[in-house]
Amino acid sequence: PAGPTFGSVGAPASASTTLAVGAVDAWQAVPSAHVLLRTGLRVLFSGRQPLGGTGRPGDAVGLTVTAVGPAPKRRVTTRSGLDRLFDERGFSRVAGKAALLPPGPPTPETMRDLAQAGARAVLVDGPVPAGALGVDDSEQVPIIGVPTEAADEVRRVLRTGTAVTLGVGSADRESNAVAARPASFSSDGLAFDGTPKPDIAAPGVGVLTSAPGRGAGGKARYGSVSGSSAAAAVTAGAAALLAQARPDLDAAALRSALVSSARPVSAGPGTTYGVVDPAAAASLELVADPPTLGLGSILLQGSVLGRGFSLRNTSRRIVSAEIVPAGGSGGTSVSVYPTRVSIRPGQAASIGVSVAVKTLPAAPSAVAGAVIVKTKEGQELRVPWIVAVPVRNRPLLQRGVVEPAAFRPSDTSPAVLMFTAGRVDGTLDRPALLPLARLEVKLLRRGRLLGTLIVLRNVLPGRYAVGLTGRGPKGARLGPGPYWLRIVARSVTGDTQDVLTVPFRIAKPS
Repeated sequence: PAGPTFGSVGAPASASTTLAVGAVDAWQAVPSAHVLLRTGLRVLFSGRQPLGGTGRPGDAVGLTVTAVGPAPKRRVTTRSGLDRLFDERGFSRVAGKAALLPPGPPTPETMRDLAQAGARAVLVDGPVPAGALGVDDSEQVPIIGVPTEAADEVRRVLRTGTAVTLGVGSADRESNAVAARPASFSSDGLAFDGTPKPDIAAPGVGVLTSAPGRGAGGKARYGSVSGSSAAAAVTAGAAALLAQARPDLDAAALRSALVSSARPVSAGPGTTYGVVDPAAAASLELVADPPTLGLGSILLQGSVLGRGFSLRNTSRRIVSAEIVPAGGSGGTSVSVYPTRVSIRPGQAASIGVSVAVKTLPAAPSAVAGAVIVKTKEGQELRVPWIVAVPVRNRPLLQRGVVEPAAFRPSDTSPAVLMFTAGRVDGTLDRPALLPLARLEVKLLRRGRLLGTLIVLRNVLPGRYAVGLTGRGPKGARLGPGPYWLRIVARSVTGDTQDVLTVPFRIAKPS
């Protein structure tokens, strides 16, 4: 689930004590080629596009485009994902052609199947990160991302029975426009306690690695992987290096050193994390606890929020430092106290941070910044902070109904209470989930509480259905007449509660 007010961070990264890792694109240059899609003399798309996978077109090629249907759901008895790529007579549907995949995220397994079925090129919707969909080096198949609008037009033309041709020019390398920026698949936002996530980032696009199995002649296989899991593996290696270089640091200090020394990434407002830098982390003498500050949610313009953190000296000498606010969003005033400290070896100093938000951005959003700790020797460490700006005055419970509204008690054919619990705010690109900490369904008659029917905890947003057998909280059958169900929901933030009342009637026995 996402954080309470902003973002798309999932468990277990949403736990405040974990070291959540995001992915950045570390490639400074990416291979690209000119791509031409046409039907007859009509040009459907023409432009330079990045290439994914290990295949590179050496010369310009002209290929017939064929659309590949969605992969069927796999079962234990399914022999291979190659089945859909061959017809009833065993002939490949994609051999010598360019295969256009259906919308949705492609996988390395799909690319491998297409290469083995003889495809000469693969087209996917949207941009493809460099090396994100690697196949064996022996399977030189260029993977090309095309704009979604162009891909949809190609599918429409193919459905009419008209041929579409792909032309791919020779590949060249050009500067990566998204270098050192978060990958499109990397989540960010807030944990349930308002802590900014991820805590740190690492290269996670086209990371070169070994692959399982053996290639031709028993040779080792190599490829590339993409994802926040790959970035987490890189960060784990950096943490191991740091632990070896600084055996005096405990687990909390290792986490703090990695987060505080990270190089800031180039991203939009609300981004607090940086790229892991184990060399800088190894040289730090001060560590912060916690390394990031979630100041909570702000509801009124001009409100002031505050929180403290501690600075611990992990060196063997007295360290003096200056604490200054930096990088706050517009419309905020940040204060720190004290502004100067001298800390003895093994000791800690408490630092307070106060943020006054003078101008609220449109909800759901966040206001973010950092506190910079500068030592006399020139070392710097960042302590990011963030304030959530939640959506207000929207219900947690909606569309409650009992079907049928009148029924006789039955253990085999119950009526159904249906309702929508929780919320999804924001946009399709940046959804903000608001789950429930607790959900209760109570039974009432003539304004008198008869008891609680169900209690659910940690409820994700969604449409829920509850069976009603016509029995009360103690198991006895209800007598004929009108009743009411009172649904009570409390958000994970603890500051919002909603109540929805749904009527129904127990019919008289026939």
